[in-house]
Amino acid sequence: MQYYSTNKQAPDVTLEEAVVKGLAADKGLFMPFTIKPLPQEFYDSIDTLGFQEIAYRVADAFFGEDVPADTLKQIVYDTLSFDVPLVKVTENIYSLELFHGPTLAFKDVGGRFMARLLGYFIRKEGKKQVNVLVATSGDTGSAVANGFLGVEGIHVYVLYPKGKVSEIQEKQFTTLGQNITALEVDGTFDDCQALVKAAFMDKELNSRLQLTSANSINVARFLPQAFYYFYAYAQLKRAGKAANAVICVPSGNFGNITAGLFGKRMGLPIKRFIASNNRNDIFYQYLQTGVYAPRPSVATIANAMDVGDPSNFARVLDLYGGSHAAISAEISGAAYTDEQIAETVKNVWTDEHYLLDPHGACGFRALQEGLQPGETGVFLETAHPAKFKDTVENIIGEAIQIPEKLQAFMRGEKKSLPMSKDFADFLRLLLACGDVAALEQAWMWEEAQFEAFLRNNPPTQAQQVVLSEVAARLKLTPMEHPWVYLKELQASFDYGKIKYTEDYYDIDMNPAAEPTAPEWKVYFEGNFWGHSGRDRAGVEIKLNKHFDWAGHHWIIPAVYS
Repeated sequence: MQYYSTNKQAPDVTLEEAVVKGLAADKGLFMPFTIKPLPQEFYDSIDTLGFQEIAYRVADAFFGEDVPADTLKQIVYDTLSFDVPLVKVTENIYSLELFHGPTLAFKDVGGRFMARLLGYFIRKEGKKQVNVLVATSGDTGSAVANGFLGVEGIHVYVLYPKGKVSEIQEKQFTTLGQNITALEVDGTFDDCQALVKAAFMDKELNSRLQLTSANSINVARFLPQAFYYFYAYAQLKRAGKAANAVICVPSGNFGNITAGLFGKRMGLPIKRFIASNNRNDIFYQYLQTGVYAPRPSVATIANAMDVGDPSNFARVLDLYGGSHAAISAEISGAAYTDEQIAETVKNVWTDEHYLLDPHGACGFRALQEGLQPGETGVFLETAHPAKFKDTVENIIGEAIQIPEKLQAFMRGEKKSLPMSKDFADFLRLLLACGDVAALEQAWMWEEAQFEAFLRNNPPTQAQQVVLSEVAARLKLTPMEHPWVYLKELQASFDYGKIKYTEDYYDIDMNPAAEPTAPEWKVYFEGNFWGHSGRDRAGVEIKLNKHFDWAGHHWIIPAVYS
């Protein structure tokens, strides 16, 4: 199947290209040329099918032309190793609990599916390294990071706003290590999302690194989210409640509701949708006025919905041909303050003894206020309430139990890299990490292969500035060693200055000599020394990584910070 850009200024692409690229060259989002309706007999018997069987039928309509049937079935079944039960809350309102996956959030479905599909394409094409960029306001980071954890050939960079995600959410993606790097951005989610989009538009970066996105801008992330809409309908049908079904989606970046709208285009018998917002009510205002006016996001207790410029609005607009009237005919809106959200959590707990998270509370309240006679409402309970432990406990005045899955994350040690919201900083970090990633790929080679790699991969211009002084001290020419090879590393630090020992460079040096090379900012992943320094021009320098390979030590200098 071919995919086009919502901006209509980029070439059409295959599914594989859409998944690997993430974002179109004209900054648009990819859309499939065809949304295939599923046959009526599927809907007639859907209540007899399990979640995985239903999901495979839906996945085949989206991806069956591009992925072999046995491979696609394995991807779907591996992804959906957990249930998504429909739970009755009131007589006519049901909760679709999407928090039974590994990270206890709805994004486990899209994140796990994308990890497996991208892994398939990487193996198929023999790609060596793909770098996944993902901005998160809460649950996306944990779902994507855990979905891709340990997947060979993929490195994930999670960008999240400093101080604007819950501690439990943060621990779910900052404690993993391996092929996951967490970047703590001094800004908002919108700043994080802007950095990811800017990275895709940077020609130098894309010429050096293979990038893709795991946000809902990626078709492999948002399309699989349609699976649970079909399963919700199947469960309603089993309960005799399928007529006049209304689905309410707590909405931030609008990937979730967009997947539901795709399901409706495939014939899913949903009467209408409600998009429920917090104070970041850009879509609600659009429904009222017909004018889309993005603005900076504001912090709320439903933090995963703190989005001021929803990326997937472009897909909604495209799906309905840009018609405000058509959009309003199938989607209504609601928006709630923190006080209203808290009131809903408390009342539902008191009256129904059902514990909502702040996002699910937005969904429940919109149904409670907006359902018509004869309608049955389903809201998406997108995350386990324990992920917002402090907020929920303060609302209900009781302690809540934390599932063991979350407790395990909480015991981990946070490891993140602080970063400004300046794209130049992000660019430098990615380029430096890209060099390290390439070196890591060669790490287990035989020594001759390793030496050949070093000779054939000269450092970047910024790195060469650093290496020139070091190479001079080593009495090496760049052709002899484009990277610095150290047989032994023994250094002591005194206020950020390196003092050399006799075997530091494996050559005779006076250990008492004051170094004339720049003072270093040492920045080792895994061996975080944290010493800072500046060169003679006052510009900070950092070394990026320290490897212990075959009993030797390698230093990989990075760019100027």
